[in-house]
Amino acid sequence: MTNRKRSGSLDEIISSINQYTQGWINYYKKGELKAFLAKQMTHLRRRLRALIWKRWKKVSTKYRQLKARGASHREAMTYANSRKSYWRISESKLLHRIFTKEKFKQWKLKDFNEILEK
Repeated sequence: MTNRKRSGSLDEIISSINQYTQGWINYYKKGELKAFLAKQMTHLRRRLRALIWKRWKKVSTKYRQLKARGASHREAMTYANSRKSYWRISESKLLHRIFTKEKFKQWKLKDFNEILEK
């Protein structure tokens, strides 16, 4: 579901993830899932950061998007010109600062533990 090559808008991807996880969590609700789901949620957000980073393909796009989201000139240039892999960049402090948990909530990504508590 979070394959970097996946087509479709971010809204469509998040919507399909929400549907899948809602059913999965409801099915396994009786088990001890809280710690497992917290770890999986962290991994999912990192996968989505990698997907976004890959979609910004060009250095100029990466720089422009980072600057628009509050990165300094130096940070934006450093990360935009980085040759590190998508997965490694997705773990960076800059992308964590830009794409926070609250940002994913704005994009309507449901937190797994919130679904579990319902």
